[in-house]
Amino acid sequence: MGRFFKTPIIGAFVSILVGGALLHHVSRGQLTYSPHEIASSPLLTLKKPMLDGLTLGMPRLYDHVAHIWVLQVFGDPELKYKNPLVLKQKVVGILNLTPKDEAIYLVPCFSFMFEFSRPLDCREILEMGLPVLRESWLIPTVLGYIESFRFKNHAKGREFFRMASNIAGAPPYLRTLADRDTPYSNDNNDEARRDSLINSMIGAGALAPYRQLMEHDLTSPPPLIEGTPSQPEPLGVSP
Repeated sequence: MGRFFKTPIIGAFVSILVGGALLHHVSRGQLTYSPHEIASSPLLTLKKPMLDGLTLGMPRLYDHVAHIWVLQVFGDPELKYKNPLVLKQKVVGILNLTPKDEAIYLVPCFSFMFEFSRPLDCREILEMGLPVLRESWLIPTVLGYIESFRFKNHAKGREFFRMASNIAGAPPYLRTLADRDTPYSNDNNDEARRDSLINSMIGAGALAPYRQLMEHDLTSPPPLIEGTPSQPEPLGVSP
C-alpha cells in the first residue's frame, strides 16, 4: 500500500480525485461526507464524464484506485460483519465505470460467494465484467464454475466453459469441461487438471484462502435436487 502512493503520478492523481470529489459534494450541498467516507468507496457518486476529466483521459489510473479499495475492503478480517447489500451497492457503483482489471470483479465475487454465501451476487458481478473484459477467459471460467459446481446447472456451465476455451490463453481443460455431460469424473488424470483449473481461477494472491472450498466443489457430486438457486438475505448485520 505504501509503495503505491510513493509513485508520484499515482499519488498526485489520488489527491486530485479526492479533491474533485470534495468539490463535487460541496457544490451539491452534501457536506455530510467526510474524507474518510470518500476514500472508503472511491468516488462512486461521480458520473463518468467528470471522472474522465479528472483522470485526464487515463482511465487506468482510476482502475488502480479501485483495485486498492477492493483489496482493502474485501481483505478486511472483519469482512464477515459487514452488510453485503451495502458492499454490493458500492461494488456495482465502481463496476458501472467499467474498470478493466480482473481483480476488481473477481475479489468481490469470491467474497460474496464464500464469505456471505451469496453466489448470485458473485454471478451478477462477473456478468458485468463479460462485455468489459472480452479478452479475459478467467471471467467466463469462474461463471462456468458457479453454474456447474455451485448452482449444479452444468448445461449453463458448459456454455461459459466453451466461451472461455475459445479465448486465447485458456487452459485446455476448459474444453474438456465444456464437452462433458457432467463436470465430475472418476478419471485419476483429472486431479492435475482440477488443480490447474483452481490455480487459474484463484492464483496465489487474495483468493488463495478459498482453495479448499473450491477443491470440495470440484470433487463432490451434489445430491439430485431440482430447484432454483437462492441466497439468504442478511439478518442483523451492521454496515
